[in-house]
Amino acid sequence: MSVPQDEQYELECQDGELPYGQEDEIECEEVADGASPSEIVVQSCHAPCDITTIKTEYNVEYAKIDSGFRAALNEVEVALNTPLLLSGCKQSKVFLFTENVEANTKFFCDASKYDFENAQFKDLIKCYGKSSAFFFDFLT
Repeated sequence: MSVPQDEQYELECQDGELPYGQEDEIECEEVADGASPSEIVVQSCHAPCDITTIKTEYNVEYAKIDSGFRAALNEVEVALNTPLLLSGCKQSKVFLFTENVEANTKFFCDASKYDFENAQFKDLIKCYGKSSAFFFDFLT
C-alpha cells in the first residue's frame, strides 16, 4: 500500500485494539528523490485481554510504555502483548514458596496465558490461605 510522504496518520481499530507498543499516530517520512521508499510497520488490531476476573484474586499491575509497571486499578482490559505482573494475592492469601514465583507472576497478554475464545487467563500461579500454604510448604 502506498501513502503520501511527510504526512501524519492516526490509527484506529474498528474491532479490537492496537497491540501494546503500537503508536496510534505514525508518520510517513519524506525521502529524497531516487532513495528507497520509507516504510511504515503497523501491527494488526486484536482482541484485548479482560483482566476483571483476575483482579478479584490478584493485585494486578501492567506495564506502560516507558514508565514501568503500575497498578491496574481502573483498567478492565489490556492490549495484546501488554506485560502483566501479579504483585500479590488478595484476601490475605499468598503464593507458595515452592513455586517459582518470579517466573509465574510476570507474563504477557498473549495466547500462551490467555484464552481469547473464552476470554479468560489460563495456567496462573495459585493463591492459598496463609495457614494452608504454610502447612503445605512444611510437608514438602
